[in-house]
Amino acid sequence: MSIDRIASKISGPSLHQNGSRFMKLNFPRRERWNSMKGRAHVANALDQPQVWAALKLKMREFFFKPATARPLAAVRIGITALLLIQAVVLRDWMFPFLSSDGFIQKPVADALWTSALPNIPNITWLMQWLLPFSEPTSIVIVSVSYLISLIFLASGLYTRLFSVLTWFFHWTIYNSAFTLHYGVDMYAHVFLFYLMFTRSGDCWSVDAWRRSEPAEPSAVNRLGLRAMQIQLAMSYLATGLWKAQSEQWWNGDLIWRALTLPLYQHFDFTRLGHWPFFFIFAGWMTLLFEIGYIIFIWPRFTRWIWIAGIMGMHVGIALFLGLEFFGVIMCILTGALFGISPEPGQILAEGVPSAPFAMWTKARNGS
Repeated sequence: MSIDRIASKISGPSLHQNGSRFMKLNFPRRERWNSMKGRAHVANALDQPQVWAALKLKMREFFFKPATARPLAAVRIGITALLLIQAVVLRDWMFPFLSSDGFIQKPVADALWTSALPNIPNITWLMQWLLPFSEPTSIVIVSVSYLISLIFLASGLYTRLFSVLTWFFHWTIYNSAFTLHYGVDMYAHVFLFYLMFTRSGDCWSVDAWRRSEPAEPSAVNRLGLRAMQIQLAMSYLATGLWKAQSEQWWNGDLIWRALTLPLYQHFDFTRLGHWPFFFIFAGWMTLLFEIGYIIFIWPRFTRWIWIAGIMGMHVGIALFLGLEFFGVIMCILTGALFGISPEPGQILAEGVPSAPFAMWTKARNGS
């Protein structure tokens, strides 16, 4: 049979009578061709200057569009207020935490301290280089200076200066009791560092009140806000992925143990042992909200769900596990960074229910 007759049989009436034959003979080639055309179309689209210009404009607006300092001021006030309360609560433990003969004595602390960072400030370092006093006197001087810096930073008086001093004294105390700190100290240290480079005193501060005119929105505020937001989102992602590697977070065992261990137990949850799905569900929701935070906290349609879920989770940690300071600081960070709008003329971020706030504003104005 000649090639012409074979071609005529393929392209003749049988072509329309047998669609499956046509698909079998031609679909792979067509699929490859369409795939090549699609890739070429995407490549040509990406090569267009308008696409890159639009992308650059979006990135520039995301990081550098002028913004108010409201979220940064909320972070400043929230963290400093929490640290002031923490300092008052722990005032009787100042010497056991910080002195060389306290809970962690100096030989043990020196053995645990890394030799790669010998000049990190701590009480001993200050005694050697800056304060010619005894250790108890140095501890008192550093602690009182820390409290004064917190008060000035919370009120927003000479904000830039006292943001640096607060971070330095917190760092000194943090390093002096490095074996006893936990999550709240780490997050406070990180976000106090960011506050040094922002203009958080432009809003809700004595510095702003002393100015004759309100501060203009600034690109520095937007960049500082984005840095803090990305830091927090990456923190939740890393924590969630680390938890997801443990089977105990999937089968609810870790939630059960945390709520029933005598060290953390504040309420009797043993009766819920008959319904293990409660603990499994709690573990799954924790993983969902922490891993999904980096994605769903940005769109305005899902932002309020994630804010409510994350803050509810940390309120539960504060109430049921006794980690009040940690729970509160995480609520402050999410609520301030994603719940308060940096846009002029807008208090709450898009996607956050504003009806209660609007009712309160209306009642306050008497209208």
